[in-house]
Amino acid sequence: IHLKKAYKLAKEMNASYNDIAQLATELIEVNLKLGNFKDVLNYIHIFEDIQGKVSKGIIKDSSFPIQRNWKMIDTYYTDYYIQDNELSKAFTYLKKAESISESDVYVDFLLAYVQAKYYKATGDYSKSLEYIDKVVAMDGGGTIEYRQFRAEIYLKLGKPMEAMNEYRTALQIHQDSSSVQFDRQVASLPHI
Repeated sequence: IHLKKAYKLAKEMNASYNDIAQLATELIEVNLKLGNFKDVLNYIHIFEDIQGKVSKGIIKDSSFPIQRNWKMIDTYYTDYYIQDNELSKAFTYLKKAESISESDVYVDFLLAYVQAKYYKATGDYSKSLEYIDKVVAMDGGGTIEYRQFRAEIYLKLGKPMEAMNEYRTALQIHQDSSSVQFDRQVASLPHI
């Protein structure tokens, strides 16, 4: 909700295209996680429109990494179409994203996770495992979502012990997180 308000305010205040594009990407990612597909497409189109204008020189902004942003847009479309179960469209955008060499660590991370999702959706669990391993390595191994994803892949590959270890790690991460949160709450209590 706050991101939508920030986006609306940025538009009203004639914020820079860079700021609007940044807010649009954040809204894309939040809405992908929430499954708000209508909003996902809306914000991808906004980001794509800005990117197109920068590419054509209509918007003069040398800070836009043009090819990197096209790679990001194609990655977002891939994720959208995977979730919408349109795997042929997802494949088309995945190949477009993979063909663009300009990138950065963040876009490489997003793409690797989307690749893992795509290959899981198509039943190529070995290839999905290859990509989720990259995601976990890039992430540092501390995110429950990626550990659970890898556990699911291990189960699909008939490796229940590896899956159990991933679930254990995910549980430990959750417990550690809950403990830290509890410690913060206790620390913030008024002292007598």
